Amino acid sequence: MPSPPAHDRDSALFALRGLPASLWKTRGWLALLAAGIPSVAGVATPDWDVGAARAVAAFARARGLDAVLLRSEPRDGGPTSVRGGFLVPLDDLDAAGRRAADAGHSTFWLEPLSPYDDVYSLNGAFWSDGTTDWEVVGPGFDASDIKRGDLDPHERSTYLPGDVPPHHETHWTVAPDAYLASYRQRVDKVATRLRTSPGLVAQALAEDGHPLLRGAAAGYAPLPSGMLVNAHQDLLILVASLDGLGLPPPPVVLSLSYVAEGEGRRRVGWDAVWPENKYVLD
Repeated sequence: MPSPPAHDRDSALFALRGLPASLWKTRGWLALLAAGIPSVAGVATPDWDVGAARAVAAFARARGLDAVLLRSEPRDGGPTSVRGGFLVPLDDLDAAGRRAADAGHSTFWLEPLSPYDDVYSLNGAFWSDGTTDWEVVGPGFDASDIKRGDLDPHERSTYLPGDVPPHHETHWTVAPDAYLASYRQRVDKVATRLRTSPGLVAQALAEDGHPLLRGAAAGYAPLPSGMLVNAHQDLLILVASLDGLGLPPPPVVLSLSYVAEGEGRRRVGWDAVWPENKYVLD
């Protein structure tokens, strides 16, 4: 049975209580909302049926959406090679939900944000000893580039227990030649997604209202310190909330982006990830 739409602390807490413990990706998204961290609204549908399809359609229409972002994960909590993050038009909801269910996946459906509008994307890892590591990719790249290890980050920083930005222990920024190589990798990745040639990607995105990748060719501009301060505060709020939400303690990784929205930038948390459920730890 689908949960009611989650869009704030109370609705996310309600959805978390009824969610199977194996659905770590869904729990990681709801954890952000439940902790009061900026995220996106959505609907969790652990099982797909007519009621689930109606709930997602109602969520979308109430917000004037003609498509929603589909994310999925194996129902048994095991690993998967299936990538999500696809926009699904409302007319295709049931077919997409059934395909995921037939593959053994649970789904959750979010308000759509374009991966081509990420100004900066960050992964912040809070380790058991209180040390924090941040990885960043710049304008024109998206959170999946570092969440899935598709590209090396453009910036790294480490903070010892009790330290907060800008008082870092170590800091590293990508060299120009390495950045150019990552830019080319990003163009190739987007070309595959758009089914076009790499030489047409930046122009095609710019003409469609997504100019960030074209501008990225000029080189990497480091993350403004105020953005990292806000992201770091979100990470500390998440860590402080885990026990009260009935979620595991650190290590935990927060993934978020600053997304271009009009003339401004919107901070969006994507999910919390417990490394033992996604990564291989040394």
